[in-house]
Amino acid sequence: MNSRRIFIWSSVCFCAGCGIGNLIKRPGFIFLGLLLASLCFLGLLKPEKRIFALFAFLIALGCFYPFAYKSFIGHSERKEAEDYAIMRPLFYAKAKLSDNLRRNLSPSSSALALGILLGDKSGFSFEFGNNMRASGTTHITALSGFNVTVIVSFISALFFFVPVKLKPFAILIGIIAFVALVGSSPSIIRAAIMGSLAVLATNIGRLIDIKSPMAFTALLMVAHNPEIIVYDAGFILSFSAFFGIVFIAPWIKEKLFKEKEIGAFKKVFIESVSAEIAVAPAVMLIFGSFNWLSFLPNIMIIWSVPFAMAFSFVSGAVSFFSDWLAFPVSMIAEIFLQYEISVINISAHCFQYLGF
Repeated sequence: MNSRRIFIWSSVCFCAGCGIGNLIKRPGFIFLGLLLASLCFLGLLKPEKRIFALFAFLIALGCFYPFAYKSFIGHSERKEAEDYAIMRPLFYAKAKLSDNLRRNLSPSSSALALGILLGDKSGFSFEFGNNMRASGTTHITALSGFNVTVIVSFISALFFFVPVKLKPFAILIGIIAFVALVGSSPSIIRAAIMGSLAVLATNIGRLIDIKSPMAFTALLMVAHNPEIIVYDAGFILSFSAFFGIVFIAPWIKEKLFKEKEIGAFKKVFIESVSAEIAVAPAVMLIFGSFNWLSFLPNIMIIWSVPFAMAFSFVSGAVSFFSDWLAFPVSMIAEIFLQYEISVINISAHCFQYLGF
C-alpha cells in the first residue's frame, strides 16, 4: 500500500471513529477495544500487514476525539469564533442579494430562489414546505456541496471558450465571486470547498487524483468540528454530492456516450443527476422519510435546478447595478422557478391522493 492510499484510509478511519464517538454516548469500551486490537495487530501481524494497527488506532482516536472536543472547546467559544469569522461586508452583500431577489421575482419564486441559493427557507409558506417534504425534494434547499456544485458546473459551462489549462482558475474566480455575494458562513465555505473540488476534479482529473484532496478536506473539517460528520446535513450532503460528481458521473457518461466528447450542458445535466443519485440515501436518513416515487419529481426538477440557481444568482448580482438590466434574466429565472414550484405542488398532491 503506497503512502497516498495509506493517507486516504487513515483519514477515513479517523472520520469513521468520530462518527462512532458521536453516535454512541459511552464509546469507552469501543475505544479500549480498538486500542487493544491495534496493539495485537502490531505484535501479531506480519510487517507488511501492520498498517492495520495504525488504522485501528486511528478509529480509536476518532472515537475519543468528540469527547475531548466537547470537554476542552465550549459551545459558546465555538459560536463566538464562527461569528467573528464572518466579515460584516459579506453579511451586507448576502442581505442585499436577498432583497434584490425579493424585489425582482414573484414571492413564491424568490422564496424558492433563496432556498436553493442560500438555504434560506424563511419565505416558504407552511403548505409549500409540506409539499416539498411530501414530494421528496426538500434536499434541494439544504445548503450543501450539491447546491454549489450545480452553480459552479454552470459557471464551468459558461467558460467553455477558456483554454483547458486556464479553466480551473476561471472556475475558482467564479466560486470566489459566488461565496463573496452569498456570504461566507461556515456552511457556505464547506459547501464551496466540496462543490469546487468536485467540479475541478472533472476538469483536471487527469492531472491529479482527487481522492487525496477529498480525504484531506474531510479530515480538516472533522478535526475542526467532529460533530458535523453526524449532525450537519450540509456536510453529509456535500460529500454525497461530491461522490456522485466524481465517481457516478464518469460512469454514466461512459455508458451513454462511450469516449465521445459531450457538450457543456449535457455535462451539467449528467453531473446534476449523478449528485441527485448520490444524495438520495442521505436524504432518506437525514429527513426521516423516503417516498420510492420521489425519483419522478426529482428527475423532472433536477435538470432545471442549475439553470434556476444560475439565473437567480445573476439576477440578484446584476441588480446591484440596475434592476432594468436584471429584468430579462429575472424573467428567465422566474420561468424555471415556477416550473419547479408547479412540479413540487402537483407531485405532492398526487402522492397524498395515492396515500404516500
